[in-house]
Amino acid sequence: MGDHVLYIAVDPGRVSGVAVMAHGICKGYEVPARKTGQSVHDFMSGSRKDVWEVAMERYTITPGIRSAQPHALMVMGAVEYVCDSQSVTFHYYTPGMGKRVCDNDLLRRIGWWQPTKDGHANDAKRILLTHLAVRDPDLFGTITGI
Repeated sequence: MGDHVLYIAVDPGRVSGVAVMAHGICKGYEVPARKTGQSVHDFMSGSRKDVWEVAMERYTITPGIRSAQPHALMVMGAVEYVCDSQSVTFHYYTPGMGKRVCDNDLLRRIGWWQPTKDGHANDAKRILLTHLAVRDPDLFGTITGI
């Protein structure tokens, strides 16, 4: 994978967390659901020479749970559409995977912690680190020291 791969991770929701890592620098954003797909497209359009990989938390509506989040489903569809239209691979991860791979202490230790109102940017960074742990363990180890 390495140097020419750029990464985007999305925590879908009414306010989506979006993390972008390019050349070892990770930045987090919080974006309204209706603008998340466009934001992902804009990030990818800014660097056409590089290869992008997109990771996203898979939200599933669970019967009986009162916190149904239709915005999360809409964001997932929008991001999938953007990735398909740009021939960019994307990968889904469960919410539990991100929390197992990366807790708040790890984000703080590596300098990625970002205080925000609801923490969605940090959740996106967790998804990004989960993706690296699975797809590029060497880079994950370089970043985290694990």
